[in-house]
Amino acid sequence: MAGKPRVIPVTAGGHITSFEAAMLALHRDLSDDYDLEAPIGGVRGLEDGDFEPIDVSLLNIDRAGAPFGADRNVGDIEKIANNVDSDDIIVMMGGDNHLKVGKEMSDAGLNVVGYPKTMDGDTSAFITCGWDSAVTNYAQAIRFHHTTAATYSRLFFVPMFGRDRDGVMIPAAAYGGADIGIPCEGGKLSWQEQILPMIQGAYDRNGERYGYEAVNNPFAVIAVAEGAVVEEIPEPPEHLQSRDSHGEIKLQPEWVAMNLVHLAKQSGLAAAQQTYTYSGRDTPPTNTDILLSQMACLEIADMIREGDYGQCVTFEPQGTFYRASRGDLAEVGQKRTFVDSGLFDYEALVPNIDALEATYGNLFRGSLGGIPNKDDLVSRTMLRGR
Repeated sequence: MAGKPRVIPVTAGGHITSFEAAMLALHRDLSDDYDLEAPIGGVRGLEDGDFEPIDVSLLNIDRAGAPFGADRNVGDIEKIANNVDSDDIIVMMGGDNHLKVGKEMSDAGLNVVGYPKTMDGDTSAFITCGWDSAVTNYAQAIRFHHTTAATYSRLFFVPMFGRDRDGVMIPAAAYGGADIGIPCEGGKLSWQEQILPMIQGAYDRNGERYGYEAVNNPFAVIAVAEGAVVEEIPEPPEHLQSRDSHGEIKLQPEWVAMNLVHLAKQSGLAAAQQTYTYSGRDTPPTNTDILLSQMACLEIADMIREGDYGQCVTFEPQGTFYRASRGDLAEVGQKRTFVDSGLFDYEALVPNIDALEATYGNLFRGSLGGIPNKDDLVSRTMLRGR
């Protein structure tokens, strides 16, 4: 007797917090009619025919990362086709690049559906799995660093992932209570002419509101996208540079952070920094991310039963939350920008709170409880008029 058809979840590209939650959901929704097998290492395993049955007893809904590994390999579709049967279904769990690869596989005759994942939130799925967890992690860090900033009257820079999109920095700045954000979209910035004046404005506001009777306590906390280009910051020296599998220079948020601290000190401001990158991928998923992942997998199960291949899960607003829908893999894989979204003021360098709350408040509010009041981020002894 022939075995069941296989559902093959492919953990492609950078890992996120909710891969294991997704595999548990796929097992729940599909295991009666399908065998679930994962390619080892992501696309590479799909290309090599290296599969492992998914033992859900070993999975943990609260564990981040890719349990069977992941890579950024694009894959040879002809080789992949030799390793899957005509009734197998590939679930491409990827971002913009790999959802487009999934579309190419579908066009080549393979059965492919898409699970939109990227912690950057920058595909056309409107919401991606992993995004809420990353924003929550970074926003909480920004909130916490108000302690050092206010205690020592310092600038505190918080660089985070964001190579060429501001989808993480914008909500992290807003829900973290940052005074300003330094974006990677919108072009090159000048420290002297654009960033420093905004910092000085934040210093004035915070100094007026916080401190002791006889002493102002000026400070500011700054969210920074790692891909921000500041004209006064040079490129890292050659011996500190490295390249990724696509030949692009790997960003070094620590380099940006160190130079921002240096520029601040040259301007007479005490400054500190702490960089956040993989913590956006490695911490347990938020309950919101788990829910979104379960919703996505239920939609995927429907696609598979309907034979609606070449499609990817998307999300759209519904009531006080969102609903899962679907769209063409290639269209969903289009990378979107935030510079024209209205979610951030690229001149004042601050999030547009009203637009952000109207668009994504129901997403981030569940994990972060809304936009914080800065009074709650600073010791009450520093609040004037107490």
